[in-house]
Amino acid sequence: MIPSRRYLGAGVALRTCHIDKVLAGDGPPVVEIIPNHFFGDPDLLARVAECAQVVFHDVCLSLGSEGPLDACALEHLSRIEGLIDTARPVLFSDHLSATRTGDGLDLGHLCPIRYTQDTLARLADKVSLVQERLQVRTRRPCVPAGVRLELGNS
Repeated sequence: MIPSRRYLGAGVALRTCHIDKVLAGDGPPVVEIIPNHFFGDPDLLARVAECAQVVFHDVCLSLGSEGPLDACALEHLSRIEGLIDTARPVLFSDHLSATRTGDGLDLGHLCPIRYTQDTLARLADKVSLVQERLQVRTRRPCVPAGVRLELGNS
């Protein structure tokens, strides 16, 4: 069952420079982490989770890419699932962006999505799948926007 909403308090995106303070109990009550930073050290994640509430913020699922979640995203999602019991995150978020092409090429950037009904339906399906698999409340994700530059003669 997915937990209900509650106020978490203020927090920070966990960086290496914060870890000692968090583990000493002198850190913020909430830390946002990128799960793949802990794939190689789940024990450290467990220690962090004992000292602060954890929010997972991912950047690798490519939710805005065309089509369903690809093999790379599904493998990544499985690895995140492996950290759920360790970290007990209270929220999960990812960017509503394309980070890979349909044939799996990593774009190395959070590319904006098209604002269409088809995109919305596809995103809703993907977010539902992620939430169902992780059993963690999903926060409204970050949506990158395209930039339009008005260049003048000055």
